[in-house]
Amino acid sequence: MTTAYTIEDWRRGYHRTGRQLTCNACEQTAPWTTTGERVMAAHVAAAHGGAVQAVLATPARANALTATQQALLLAFAGGTSDKAVAAQLGLAAGTVRHQKFTFRQKAAQARLYLAQFEAVFGVPAAADPLVPVPEPAAALGITEADLDQTLAKYARFGAGLAVTWPRAEKARVCLCLRVSEEFTFARHYDGQAVRAILQAINPDYLSLTRYLVDYGFLARTPDGRDYWRIN
Repeated sequence: MTTAYTIEDWRRGYHRTGRQLTCNACEQTAPWTTTGERVMAAHVAAAHGGAVQAVLATPARANALTATQQALLLAFAGGTSDKAVAAQLGLAAGTVRHQKFTFRQKAAQARLYLAQFEAVFGVPAAADPLVPVPEPAAALGITEADLDQTLAKYARFGAGLAVTWPRAEKARVCLCLRVSEEFTFARHYDGQAVRAILQAINPDYLSLTRYLVDYGFLARTPDGRDYWRIN
């Protein structure tokens, strides 16, 4: 049954039953040997477009992704920029950025569900994983649950991202993590561009700018004329 597959089984495109390897998408098999592993990997690539495409195109009975979500994930997997993905799929750039972050939220929700299932049925639940944040904020120990709760309480997604600025430091860092997604890696922004992006998110753009820089999400030159995303 597909429900017995491990995450690694899904990731590589085939699973093991006893001493036999079987493709997740069809009935192709190979012996459970080093050669068999290579044969199955080659099969998944040739017959199903690779493991990423195979797992995204899993039959509807086991797949909660819409066709648009599958297309987005395939584009992300190929390293396509958000701007190019938006143009390719006829979506707004902000929609693409938000969908990328939504995928991360869904992953966190899936981990929570697994913990709940394991707790109920007798398997020890894993600890809530920490969210990777820059070194200046690492001591706060922000978890996936912290991030989800903060976004649910303080962030709104309509025409664009909007946040209510909280008092708690941990919540502010969680919001900075989300806000940093509005900036593109390897792209430089002048002060006016940064102000335009942040002012649309919250009127207190100065506080947002300060926290993004102080906690290592953005870097800037000493004169404040050039900014870039570093996390």
